Amino acid sequence: MQSEEPIEPTATVDEILSTNSITSVETDSADTLAVETTDSVGNNTVEERIENIEKALQAGMKHILDAFTTKIAYDAFKQQQIDRLHEELQQHRGNLIARTMRPLVHGVIHLHDTIGKLIIHLEKVQDQQQKDFCAILQGIQEDVEILLSHNGVKAYREGNTNAAFDPRRQRVL
Repeated sequence: MQSEEPIEPTATVDEILSTNSITSVETDSADTLAVETTDSVGNNTVEERIENIEKALQAGMKHILDAFTTKIAYDAFKQQQIDRLHEELQQHRGNLIARTMRPLVHGVIHLHDTIGKLIIHLEKVQDQQQKDFCAILQGIQEDVEILLSHNGVKAYREGNTNAAFDPRRQRVL
């Protein structure tokens, strides 16, 4: 981006109105406004002088507007970059968390299924102490299932659906 320096006039309005008239208005490579004046003792009328001043002001305003437009475009582009990078960062964080949590979730599902198998085995025994232990395991299994459901994991039971096992969506544990 171009450096933005204040415009330094080479002549004041009073000097231009008094004895000088504007012969040309230019911007140089550093985008500074240069107003050339020549001595003209009464050669130009007041209207010509005012017209020359208007041209100089218009050139200065055009320069300022161009600089302002460039700055606005630069700021808009910069904001778009920031927004895009922020969105990419959020997506990366989300994917990173999901990839990190996947093994933990699979482990908890496996624990839930293992507890279910223990409960089935212990229900066959008639001992009261083992039945009490079986009740405790059923409570733990329910807690694990609640924990999983709060984190977006849906329970799948064979009796719940008429659909067959789908290896693309399910895994045998």
